[in-house]
Amino acid sequence: MRKNFTAIFLGLILLAGFSIKKSATHSSMPAPTEGDENQEKRRKYFELIHRAAPGTDWQQIEAENARQIRALKESFSDDPARLGDYSFANGVVQGDWEERGSDNQAGNVRAVAYDSLTDNLYVVSDGGSLWKRPLSSGTWTLQNNVFRFRNSIINLVHKPDNSERILLVSDGRVYYTDNEGATMVASAGFNFPVSWGGNQVVAIASVNDASKSIYCLARVWDNVPWQPRYWVYRSTDLGLSFTKIHSFSHGDDGLLYMNKMYNSNQVYFLDSRSTTANIDLWTVNGSTVNLVNSVTSTESGKKCILKSTLIGASPVFYALFENKRLYRSANNGASWTFQSTLTETSWDRLEVSNTDPQKVYYGGVDAYRSTDGGVSFIRVNGWAEYYSDPQNKLHADMMEFASFHRGNGSSFMIINNHGGCYISNNDMVSNTNLSMAGLRTAQYYDVLTDQRQPNRLFAGSQDQGFQRNLTATSPGVLDFVQVISGDYGYLALSGNPYHLWTQYPGGALYYYNNPSAGLSSNWTMPGSQLPNYGWMIPVVNTAFSQTENEVWMAGGNIKGGTG
Repeated sequence: MRKNFTAIFLGLILLAGFSIKKSATHSSMPAPTEGDENQEKRRKYFELIHRAAPGTDWQQIEAENARQIRALKESFSDDPARLGDYSFANGVVQGDWEERGSDNQAGNVRAVAYDSLTDNLYVVSDGGSLWKRPLSSGTWTLQNNVFRFRNSIINLVHKPDNSERILLVSDGRVYYTDNEGATMVASAGFNFPVSWGGNQVVAIASVNDASKSIYCLARVWDNVPWQPRYWVYRSTDLGLSFTKIHSFSHGDDGLLYMNKMYNSNQVYFLDSRSTTANIDLWTVNGSTVNLVNSVTSTESGKKCILKSTLIGASPVFYALFENKRLYRSANNGASWTFQSTLTETSWDRLEVSNTDPQKVYYGGVDAYRSTDGGVSFIRVNGWAEYYSDPQNKLHADMMEFASFHRGNGSSFMIINNHGGCYISNNDMVSNTNLSMAGLRTAQYYDVLTDQRQPNRLFAGSQDQGFQRNLTATSPGVLDFVQVISGDYGYLALSGNPYHLWTQYPGGALYYYNNPSAGLSSNWTMPGSQLPNYGWMIPVVNTAFSQTENEVWMAGGNIKGGTG
């Protein structure tokens, strides 16, 4: 979707291709841009491009837009010929849309579930679509992109006949499907007191007890008292309906975490609430949430993550605070032993093996594994190694680790990241990319077709670099070549013949004298007053770009700041 740049062009610099100086520090592989500082820049950038009136929640508007689009698509379901035919702006804009790619450059993938009875693997993309792959066959299929699912949650249970039921979250509530996403039904029982309070289901866990219980943790706006609270819901009918069974004393972001222990029917909650000096470990039995242990800790009030595993009769818990400090407990949270300070900040990614309690994993830009209970970690591979061996090296930016058992009892791990979905059969010692083809989850900041040579198609992607295809007029979904890695935004063509400009976060322009060939030059805007928080800075053609080799790039601010 193109944005109206008029309001954000604070200052403009006219750039001509032949005046750019080549940087001596240019690398064909820019470093990942998803560290804490750059994640915040990107968040602010998305807030900026969704500007709304004070007090207006643009995310709720987007959710309503998604619901309306979903209703439109569902109205076409009886007429497959209309599925790609859309009309907007009272018929002014019409189109018969066809998917063109990318088939071979998978993007960000988040939640994952696996069915050991059918060998089906399911993932949710960052954009909220449901995908399926029989684990051994290698063929991905899109199961549902009508709903926009919460990308961090998926749960799978078996009905009495052993058929699958998948639970997902959308519109702040739980939906279930008995036909792999073809139809979705809303679960009953989620009655939030204040409809506009940002209510959201944040986690789902199912257990194999006598009632086949499914537990949901929701963060809701509670009208008594007038503040957010964490509520626990339970279902005993395989997700058809839920009943509220518990309310925690707070709703502080990141200070309560729900975890289903591996090889166990127990669900636990780690509460590092800021109102006490304690760390509390809770569990749920049936409809009762019970305090297991409470200990005084300097980590009270700190962001927390909990993972656990049961090997034999010995449950082991791992707790990560502020994505840096790792603790272990082997006595049900009666005490916690400090294991280590992580060498790289985790991105809320922590996992423990379902076969060996000494094997622990975490991830940020790169993935790390431990064989000594988290006392020390080994980096799985550096992010740059992916580009010479995408089949066997993890892409940067870890989004999910999950351990599973196959039907024959063997264990494996799924690793999701900004480059798709991977599998490991040996605790991440080696990894195999499952998304070399067919997992069409690419995320694009900009897409540009060469009007003079429409066979040339260019894309600036989120963390899968600047991409191009030189046979774009061919029918069907396309494969793209990743010319250069990283995050690439606004694209522009100028001159006669055309030359190509691509932009990297922080005001860096990469220039291709021949859009079909290699990099010619690059230049970075100086100064500190960069628009859009220094993430994706507007680049657009001038009035003469059809003939002159020039583009506009925004910089500075209305008070004359540098940039």
